[in-house]
Amino acid sequence: MAVDERNRQIGENVHELRGSVPQETVAAGMRERGHAKWSQSTVWSVETGSRPLRLTEAEDLARVLGRGTTVEGLLQPPAQAAVQLALYGAASDVVELWRQVRADCRALTEAKRTLEEVVAAHPGSTFSEQVVGAVGMARSCTVETAAFGEDDDG
Repeated sequence: MAVDERNRQIGENVHELRGSVPQETVAAGMRERGHAKWSQSTVWSVETGSRPLRLTEAEDLARVLGRGTTVEGLLQPPAQAAVQLALYGAASDVVELWRQVRADCRALTEAKRTLEEVVAAHPGSTFSEQVVGAVGMARSCTVETAAFGEDDDG
């Protein structure tokens, strides 16, 4: 692949990975990482392929772009970079939803424990249909909530 074509390909990837983030924001991120001469026009020049991305800049640019971007990702054909971006987005959604489910599960387990303690503290009491239904739901969720454990990895 010719150098100009490679620079254009990298530029397409930078543009795609930047998404809706303004070029000036990317430039500011690069300046924060020690690339003092980066400006909005530098980002534009890299994206159009008219300015080669220096190796010393590539890792910092990948970090600034975020979204799972790697130096290798910047070098991929644009179609593969788009797939990587889509996969990263979907994986991020799964991780965020997993964390929400775990937090909700923990809250449900605590509410279940409180409900069972209140019911146990009042033996022989008559409860409304709503409370009886909630107790039934609480008892049925034991197996489901146990599957989520108490560790924080995810």
